[in-house]
Amino acid sequence: MIMSSRHCSCGLIPFLLLFCALGSTTGETLGDEFRSSWFNDLDRTWVGRDYHANRWQDWRIHDGRLECLETGERLPMRTVQVLPEVLDPTIGRVELSVGLGEIESDASYSDNAWGGLLIGSGGPDIDYRRTALVHHLPAQDGGIMAVVDGRGIVSIRDNEREVRGRSTWVISGDVDGTDLPTLPGMESRVEIDSYRIPADGVELRVAIECVDGACTVDARVLDSEGDQVISRARVEDVPLSKVRGSFGVISHHGPVKATTGWWFRGLHAEGPGIVSVSGREFGPILGVLYTLDRNTMTMVAQFPPIGENDTREATLQIQPEPRANWVSVGTSPIDMDSRTARFRVSEWNSEADIPYRVVYKLDRRDGTIAVDEYHGTIRKEPVAGTPLSIGSLSCHKTYTGGLAWNGDGLWFPHEELYRVVERADPDMLFFAGDQIYEGDLTPANQKSEDAFILDYLWKYTHWLWAFGDLTRDRPTIVIPDDHDVYHGNIWGAQGRRARRTPEHSAQDSGGYKRPPRFVNAVHRTQVGNLPDPYDPGMIGEGYSVYHTDIEYGGVSFAVIADRQFKDSPTIAVPEGEVRNGWFTAKGFDVIEDGDAPNASLLGESQERFLEEWANDWNEDVWMKVLLSQTPFACVQTLPVGAKGGVQPALTIFEPGGFAVDDVPCSDADSNGWPMTGRDRALGIIQPAHVLHLCGDQHIGFAAQYGVESQRDGGVVFCSPAIANTWPRRWMPRDPETNEPRPLGEHVDGFGNMVAIDAVANPFRRGHEPSALHDRSPGFGLVRLEPASHEITLEAWPRAAGLDDRVAQYEGWPLRYRTSDLVGSTWEWALPPLSNSNITIPTGALCRIMAPAADDGVRDLVRIIRWNDSLHEVPLRVPSAGAYDIEVTPIAAEGSVDSFSLVAQPIDE
Repeated sequence: MIMSSRHCSCGLIPFLLLFCALGSTTGETLGDEFRSSWFNDLDRTWVGRDYHANRWQDWRIHDGRLECLETGERLPMRTVQVLPEVLDPTIGRVELSVGLGEIESDASYSDNAWGGLLIGSGGPDIDYRRTALVHHLPAQDGGIMAVVDGRGIVSIRDNEREVRGRSTWVISGDVDGTDLPTLPGMESRVEIDSYRIPADGVELRVAIECVDGACTVDARVLDSEGDQVISRARVEDVPLSKVRGSFGVISHHGPVKATTGWWFRGLHAEGPGIVSVSGREFGPILGVLYTLDRNTMTMVAQFPPIGENDTREATLQIQPEPRANWVSVGTSPIDMDSRTARFRVSEWNSEADIPYRVVYKLDRRDGTIAVDEYHGTIRKEPVAGTPLSIGSLSCHKTYTGGLAWNGDGLWFPHEELYRVVERADPDMLFFAGDQIYEGDLTPANQKSEDAFILDYLWKYTHWLWAFGDLTRDRPTIVIPDDHDVYHGNIWGAQGRRARRTPEHSAQDSGGYKRPPRFVNAVHRTQVGNLPDPYDPGMIGEGYSVYHTDIEYGGVSFAVIADRQFKDSPTIAVPEGEVRNGWFTAKGFDVIEDGDAPNASLLGESQERFLEEWANDWNEDVWMKVLLSQTPFACVQTLPVGAKGGVQPALTIFEPGGFAVDDVPCSDADSNGWPMTGRDRALGIIQPAHVLHLCGDQHIGFAAQYGVESQRDGGVVFCSPAIANTWPRRWMPRDPETNEPRPLGEHVDGFGNMVAIDAVANPFRRGHEPSALHDRSPGFGLVRLEPASHEITLEAWPRAAGLDDRVAQYEGWPLRYRTSDLVGSTWEWALPPLSNSNITIPTGALCRIMAPAADDGVRDLVRIIRWNDSLHEVPLRVPSAGAYDIEVTPIAAEGSVDSFSLVAQPIDE
């Protein structure tokens, strides 16, 4: 027997990740009834598509039952939430039941240990994906719990009483009965004294009835056969909000000295108050990323931690015209670290929208097979020479303190930002890094490397859960940054393994703290859909690389890893006493002495790659865009004398406010350091009129780099963060007048020239929650217009998804001509190229060479694709003299022409 399910973009609720479910593989939903089917599942970590486990590494399916593997003192209240069913007792009676027991039932019971049902978390106005995260601590909208201790005594407890004094980064610490008190007025009775739950467990039954907003909750514990009542609890006048919402199971610690918690089987919900909500299943195909490059489509499909006996391959099928039959175009093994399947299809028809589906067969204990299908569309590629739009995002943060199990306490799943991006409908997406934060909401430290990988995947798939309906039907480029590989900051040091020394932390010593197995799994999930690397293979101690190029819609993209080859400033500049990227030596002059001319920034391979990329212009390419993690400048100010670590405590001003004594600072986490490497990188790409897109800095800005002079080094657009805990600001004052001057030409804390054209500083924005919106989150939108050689940069607040009247951040949109991306302040210019005696055909590639230097070398100054918009444009050049222009027609049979023009002062 084969059961089938289909995941598709339904378009019913735009900001939800919806699947059209034709059947269920783990929970059989029958209208007003739900029954778990763990008894029919193979052993695996993943607990099924109808559930969300907090966390993956804490649970498993084993011998036909659900088991909790975590009992740590600092990891209480492990939960598994049901996704496709919710409780609404206003419709009618709700009845819940589950069999449960302690896995190590022969151990002594603990007073602070229980298992049972989590009831009423979330609510009708709270996104179900946010509610799926309820665990560990009580907080607003956490619902109630009906739980059983090791003696079989049931209690009904409040899961909404706030526990104060917890971290703003990760929920932590133990809880007990004082933090989770029984509901007021609860009546209880023990029917069997001195009872101890046996190995075959007990059955917990809960009934809920509501009248006029007041609800009665009745709980009973029976023996495993359901014949004898062991204990009872009942409470009346429970507010409807505490029982209306999601439900699931909870395991809170275990017996004394036990290493495992509680097991569950036969979760059952029935009654008219059980409401099925279609499209909420998640898995076993969790999402996809794809790219289309020169008629080759590469896709990576993400899976959960399936079991050793599960099918380990997936199939990609497409539905070409006339949309009659599905055709298999590839089968891929599922990598058992990254849990990804990778497909590559050459000779792709990029001129049409092509529906696809990823197909996976999930075996079951009874011999049946559940077939899962994940549907999407490979968009037709925009024709070269037509406009192209790019959505640029980074820094996916879930939690910033003030825990509440609603949108006031958790930013995930970012539904208002999703709406803004969806409304913009960019042709492609770029996520610049920090798709996860290692200690975001849940701790980073794990018991084993397997657990580290599971922890990463659990957090990464939340990002995919939030944005997967966007990535399923448009090309998406994703690159990992420091937090994705469990670093606060990272200096990859050409792929060495970071090791603590007596003098330095592992991070400061340079390299990766996690081993190649972990980092390479991260790479497979995030960059597995990219074309092959420029230099395939491993670096250092076995770390994979991914720098490569992509051509799409007439634009050539270079994708680089600007952390992977970078040396540690702690090692390169020991006299600076650098700690976590900050120079701490007293009296040390960073601008004069902080550079390390021999230190690596991009590394030899990436520099060679960029040299070739900047000079390689296929006939359809009119524009070059560089994609990396962070900018080649430190656009950040701090109060005089302050170092890193103070940013979250800085004052957030009302609009128009400004810091009193801020100065540009020197954070080597940015690519403002090393200065020599930075200048060399910008010099390599300078002639190609490159637009640089990046993220990382938690502050949206657009600027022009300077190398030898202001604005000679290209434009950078650093997108606002999706959400952040660490708000940076740019509030320098004019050194002569002391007046606020955030815009215009500046020198950063490393002495690098940078001209700021717009910046989205943190301000009190007037949107709630303020802890989110005052940090100026959002996304960037880039519009490339080849006909006019124009680039438009837009910076949208995520609050625009709450109110259509919310405009772009102050200073946006910005518009540049391609010719202005380089040397816009050079004081010499060539006459318009069209004034020569050579007719330049549309589409021809023009290379402008500088006058010969003393050694006879002629440097390449500009490369630009010619069209009518450039006819009367004088192109600036860095100095006087005669410049040679080489014109290569787009037609292969055309001959290369050349001519010379003499530069004139710009004012002439």
